[in-house]
Amino acid sequence: MNIQLNLVVFDITGVTGMRIIRPIVGAERALNMLAANRDNRCKSSQKTIEEALKGNYQAKLFLAAVTACKHNPDIRAQKVRLTHAGKTKMQIVGAAMKKLIEIFLV
Repeated sequence: MNIQLNLVVFDITGVTGMRIIRPIVGAERALNMLAANRDNRCKSSQKTIEEALKGNYQAKLFLAAVTACKHNPDIRAQKVRLTHAGKTKMQIVGAAMKKLIEIFLV
């Protein structure tokens, strides 16, 4: 992901940052919806936050997810579970991307 939220939100673990990051993890990509989650105390405008959120979310994370499916024990176990559940390869990679985002946000 190449979003620049940290440049317009002082504390990304604060109210505004978490109100924006949680929907991103949940696959929300509409910039206006994400930026509308800003707290009224945030000094950056909604339009400024929208500009900072522009980016290609999946393309940057795809290769990392494929690699993690092979080398990360937690994501490899998730891949096995999803394969046994009959999920497609793209669904498995999508789940790995979501898991990577969750790991990075902790």
